[in-house]
Amino acid sequence: MTGKNEQKVTSLQEIKDKAAGQVVELPGWDDDPVFFRMQRPAMAVLVKQGKIPNGLLNVVESLFEMKDIGDTKKDSPSYKQYAELLCVIAEAALVEPAYADVQDLLTDEQLLEIYQYTQGGLAGLRKFRERQEYLEQIMSYGKKMGKAADVNTGAKSK
Repeated sequence: MTGKNEQKVTSLQEIKDKAAGQVVELPGWDDDPVFFRMQRPAMAVLVKQGKIPNGLLNVVESLFEMKDIGDTKKDSPSYKQYAELLCVIAEAALVEPAYADVQDLLTDEQLLEIYQYTQGGLAGLRKFRERQEYLEQIMSYGKKMGKAADVNTGAKSK
């Protein structure tokens, strides 16, 4: 059957080119962004290759189940475990510069954005940033309302 919508198999070279990564903008250490070339490694492949240690598998599971960080359950992952996992993912994702060259320089915000990129590509990163901006606006509004309430009631701000 032939027609306008006939699909062709993607060539191996095209697949390799796409897997080589994209240049992604991340927040810098000041107002200027920084740019990294990143690829999107599959979490399952990292687990299979043993790049994610057994001790962090519960963290991977909780991320897939969208559990909250700091859940109070006895077997829930700690912040330290989340940080370790974010570093493993960053090491697998960063192409240029290499993780080894910047590991001591990366900020928490950059590590979180690298993770978001690996899970959803540029579209996922955009959604993450929009959600962060929205939360910041809500927090700012809440602070303003708290100050207004203090002024109206005569209460002193803490």
